[in-house]
Amino acid sequence: MKPRARRVVIAALALVALVVAVVVIANWGIVQDHVEAWHFQLTRETQTFEPEPGTRTAAVSDWVPGQGMNDRALFEYLANLSGIPVVFNPAAKSSHFQYREGYPHLTSDSAIGHLERSGYRVLEQRLPRLAYIVRAPDPLEKAGAYQPVSYPGTR
Repeated sequence: MKPRARRVVIAALALVALVVAVVVIANWGIVQDHVEAWHFQLTRETQTFEPEPGTRTAAVSDWVPGQGMNDRALFEYLANLSGIPVVFNPAAKSSHFQYREGYPHLTSDSAIGHLERSGYRVLEQRLPRLAYIVRAPDPLEKAGAYQPVSYPGTR
């Protein structure tokens, strides 16, 4: 290869590396969520609720006030309401959610809100395919003994 061609190739590779670095830094929160989602799926035995066709709406009438439902049912509702698969760890401790009067319909946003208020972390994975990754609360994190590392400019 001629010296000039070699310089052009090296410059092009350096430019590509710079563009990739800028994109990763600019979208660090999304990159961090994807890495966490992939790590969760690769290091645990997970189960996926696939959305059932034609079930994109659901009334909360299935929830009986005062009785509620367990988290597995809420994961299935979230999959059906959003049309997006929900991936979770079936070995995680199960929770129970109470339905309060005044909710006319359960939406995917309210289902995610219920999960997040109960300590679950809901990640929206876009690659390799769109899915919600639901992580159960970490007992160490809940007790305050574990503090995740946070860098300036990240969530």
